[in-house]
Amino acid sequence: MSHTVVWRPKTFFYPIGNTPATSLTEYLPPDANASILALGCGDPRSVFYTIHANSKLSFDRALDFTFCDTEPAVLARNVLIFTLIHDKCDEETIEHLWKIWFDVFIEKGSFDIVVDHCTKLVNLSSDLDRWNSSPYSALIKFCTLDTLSQLRRYWELYTFKGQDAVKLKPTVLRDMKQMNATKIGKGIVLTSARSAGVMVMDMVELSHVHFKSYWETGVTGDDPAEARRSTHVNPSLLHSCSGDTFNLHYGTDPMACFHLAPAFLPIQGGGNMPAQGVSGLIPVAKAQFSQWCRSFHSRTNSGFSKTQLRFFVGDGLALCKALRYTAGTGETRTPEYADAWRATTIAFTNDYREDSADRAPLSFNVIDTSNLSDHLGPLNILIVAAPILKRDPTSALFTHSLVSTKGDGGNKVEHVSALQKIGVDLPILSLIFGIVPERVSSEFTSQSIAQEMIMSGINDSYQLFEFNIWRVSTGQGLGRIYTFSSDPMDLGEAIFASYLKLYSDEGFAGIYKGSKPVLKHYTRDTFASFLSFVKDAFTGDWDAVTERLITRVQADTTLFVGNNGYQDLCRALHMEGVMSIMPSPQRFPPASHEYIYHGWNDIPRAACVAMTVPRSKIQPLIEDGHNLAIVHCQLTGPGGNSMFWNVQTSFGRLEEVSPGPDRKLIIHEDKEGWAGTSDLIVHFVAPAWNFVQWGASKFKLALHMWGPLAVKVFRPKLGVEMCIFRTTLADSQRTYITKDRPRLASENASNPPSLVFVPKVPTFLGVLESQVVTLKFKGTEPVTFVARCPVTEEKAKTTLADKATQVEAQPATISSVRVSFKGFESTVSFPYPVDTKSLVTRIARKSSYIEVEGRVAHTVKIPVELDPFLVVLTKTGPAELSMHHVALDTLPALRSPVPVRSDPGWLERHLKFCLTEEGRQLVPGEPNPPMWDLKESILHTFTHVLKTNKGKPTVFQLSDSGELGVHTIVFASALRIDLTAHTVVADACVMPLTVDLITQGSFQQDLMTMNTSVVSLKTTMTDGEVPLWKAFLPTIVERCRTWRHEEGEKCEYVKKGKVPLTLETAEDPLCGCGRGKDLGGFESVKEWAPFKPYVTRAAISLPFSTSLLGGTAAEIRNMGKGPGERPATRSAGSGPSVTRGDRCAACGQPGKPKLLFCARCKVAKYCSPACQKADWKKHKPSCS
Repeated sequence: MSHTVVWRPKTFFYPIGNTPATSLTEYLPPDANASILALGCGDPRSVFYTIHANSKLSFDRALDFTFCDTEPAVLARNVLIFTLIHDKCDEETIEHLWKIWFDVFIEKGSFDIVVDHCTKLVNLSSDLDRWNSSPYSALIKFCTLDTLSQLRRYWELYTFKGQDAVKLKPTVLRDMKQMNATKIGKGIVLTSARSAGVMVMDMVELSHVHFKSYWETGVTGDDPAEARRSTHVNPSLLHSCSGDTFNLHYGTDPMACFHLAPAFLPIQGGGNMPAQGVSGLIPVAKAQFSQWCRSFHSRTNSGFSKTQLRFFVGDGLALCKALRYTAGTGETRTPEYADAWRATTIAFTNDYREDSADRAPLSFNVIDTSNLSDHLGPLNILIVAAPILKRDPTSALFTHSLVSTKGDGGNKVEHVSALQKIGVDLPILSLIFGIVPERVSSEFTSQSIAQEMIMSGINDSYQLFEFNIWRVSTGQGLGRIYTFSSDPMDLGEAIFASYLKLYSDEGFAGIYKGSKPVLKHYTRDTFASFLSFVKDAFTGDWDAVTERLITRVQADTTLFVGNNGYQDLCRALHMEGVMSIMPSPQRFPPASHEYIYHGWNDIPRAACVAMTVPRSKIQPLIEDGHNLAIVHCQLTGPGGNSMFWNVQTSFGRLEEVSPGPDRKLIIHEDKEGWAGTSDLIVHFVAPAWNFVQWGASKFKLALHMWGPLAVKVFRPKLGVEMCIFRTTLADSQRTYITKDRPRLASENASNPPSLVFVPKVPTFLGVLESQVVTLKFKGTEPVTFVARCPVTEEKAKTTLADKATQVEAQPATISSVRVSFKGFESTVSFPYPVDTKSLVTRIARKSSYIEVEGRVAHTVKIPVELDPFLVVLTKTGPAELSMHHVALDTLPALRSPVPVRSDPGWLERHLKFCLTEEGRQLVPGEPNPPMWDLKESILHTFTHVLKTNKGKPTVFQLSDSGELGVHTIVFASALRIDLTAHTVVADACVMPLTVDLITQGSFQQDLMTMNTSVVSLKTTMTDGEVPLWKAFLPTIVERCRTWRHEEGEKCEYVKKGKVPLTLETAEDPLCGCGRGKDLGGFESVKEWAPFKPYVTRAAISLPFSTSLLGGTAAEIRNMGKGPGERPATRSAGSGPSVTRGDRCAACGQPGKPKLLFCARCKVAKYCSPACQKADWKKHKPSCS
């Protein structure tokens, strides 16, 4: 295992999600097949929502999900729910399913459904062949036989044989209330508040009211009669791997799974609003639940459905490593353990064989890790997930995180991105893994964090949910990776700096981060695996790199127990093939007494050390419940004390077979695990030379706990040394040294994979070529990349050799440069964004190559000509990478017209929060960046549709400030709530104007007619904003596309080889593939009908800053106390872009061409930067 072994005798049960459902395909092109890996998958809410969001698409895309969770009860429940709704989807079934999913106590009818259906599942799952002949086999797959066996055990428990579900209710209700009193007490729980998104402020009070009601009654509804009718305990919420008692996590609230903004807004087809109490929330959640169920039932029962749901019980890191192993070797039986506390290794079913007719996916274009990086360590996630992410620019890896803060807890508390705390510099990670986080490759995201900012201020946690997505480097096409050269000494120093960061918990400075204890995430295997990637990518003198590294490690004194892990490090480096640092045992004289290797003909470099720990030593610690600690082994001998972190544990009996030098160990595993009575079996791999010179009795072998979390809880029982059990290697009843790891008794002994030395598999699969770059350092920080463009064609070589030949190197994107000279053009790419303003070009005319050097960009500012809204051309067509895809017709739309009693203040409040962070970066008196102006235009759209035109269809004429006038017309038919991004989106159609278009027939007369019958507002833009809109249009079209692009060069994007087609004011940046197709609400406005052939549907929303920008949590709290000030919005009118009464705060004149809002307070307005600067001293005291 790459992660440390966590002592977890009892873990809380998470069968119900604690965040709103999301679409797992929203970052893929809408017509791309999806292979999705969900690690730590939790409940099925996002699967249901993904299928629902895809239900309105015209594409028959394949959806192949692989779900992984360490808790078998979670997956057993999921299969129960999936198969129930697959069978039947009437109103009665959906109501029962709601109760089964969410309620601790259910009515007899729902209980009977659980028992009857689980009896059916038990009968169908007696073995894999039986399941494969069942009616569910086409939909439900199991990755391993072990998974099927574990899930079947829970289905048997759900039949509740020999138990009385009615009599058990008082006990469970008492346990529920006791847990709530112990963990929550009088505290306020706002778990579900973020589910309201843009309406989070309205949800705060109701959030705790519902939470309190749920934990008092055990049912989701607030009707006392419903609670009385719910007489039976829900079997699927009672059993988990921690036992057969109530163990639901104390923060669980079913409302957190849904999108509750519609409960507070005037939604088309919705009921009364805003919600009056909890009773107003439940119908909204149930309506969404019903839609999800119907979409799932419809898709999985359609004859052409391409949907498969695969399940794996075990550790997510282990699954990824096993998939990579099978992909690289073709073997379905892998050496990876399924879990740190079990002896079962991962052996995939025949679906994963190379000759399988429909082979299960071994790589994925979506890998969702939820926020597992907080629990497993982000580097561990990247190491195992990056190799199985498909090398396609549209693939996405998600590593979300709850980011904490730095500061004094007062007014100077700053949020720190999880990307800054990985332990390895991002340019190095991007170089060796070939993936780049969106936050460093783009200025913006389509995901709003406004609700997170508000929650952070309200609940005093100072935490934010950080949305992180990694994309394949844009220079990496299919089958292409980066390799690199570097100064070996510099690289060695940089790697050592990462070593110190990864293991900072082993030094005084890192044991506590602030006042919060840190759970150790990384074993020495993490570091060795990371180095394996570096070695595979490095083209220089690797021996010099490792020599420098080891010298620094050996001399280090900052990690006061770091040297105790040196033997473990040597073992890990050797086994990963990074370097041969473990000495041969044959170099040392054998012990004269109690020689451990007596009779061995050959001694391998590494040996397996196994030990059984008496149950009596661990049972008192198990009784301490949910407390977490790290366990590791220590080996103490004449040569010193060594710590080994990569230990494997299981419960059962260890049997020695084939006595002698080639003896084998077999584990008879106790299926009851923590709840059983068996001893604990621990084994690890150690350098074999340690045991040569001294006899067995000279070595003490012990199992210890580690870290401040362990000390706090277990020191009274374990003492200062935190030792659980200690013996010597002379204890032949409890300690063993063998050539191979122990094998589970139930596993086939014939031709097992090597248990100590795992065969090396390719770093990335399907790689056909690589591009070499040079990485330069300043100290330990990567500062520049050098990319070489070779010239291989003889004629081009001759041309380049001529000193008169002019060579041009122009940025193509922020991570690529177009190199050209007469008769030659090529593009070189960097693995990470560079500063395109400081590029240096070197020409080697005799050697026939051109080098371009670029500084690593720490702050991304993308000029419009370098594609700030990136749309790439792939083999399957254009693909938008900047914003997530939205299925507009599935999103709730505001009523048209909006009821008079509806308060539009929610929109102003939301928009203000969305821009507060980046607004603080603007400099008073200086011109606003064009990107800020574009955002103001979008705010103008939202506020005027809602406030000025009461939600009715509105036309916006986007005009430049010069003679060309209107360049684009936006037909906004409705405002919708983007449920997963927690923001507002305008459902619109766009029509770029060209000379050819406006001179056609009656076009101008149609425009005049429309302007007199439909509200039409004109927005005048600055010169820098117009090309940004031209660049923005393809993105907002692609992100809601429901149609296919024309094949080949029939699509103008493909024909011209670029997106957008142009940035010129009077030209059209869009291809014509989507004109007139699936226009949504546009077609219901008869006055717009003449323009149908020329418009394309678009989803317009704010591009939010990708950076948290260190915003102070204290300021966020103050912002959350009131409705907020007026957001930055545009003034508008059918003629000049100024509303009566709007004047410059300094000179009293109208805008030139528009008024600019003060970026900090968003209240004061100025006609020009000069007026704003002149008024600053006067305005500063009142500027918030």
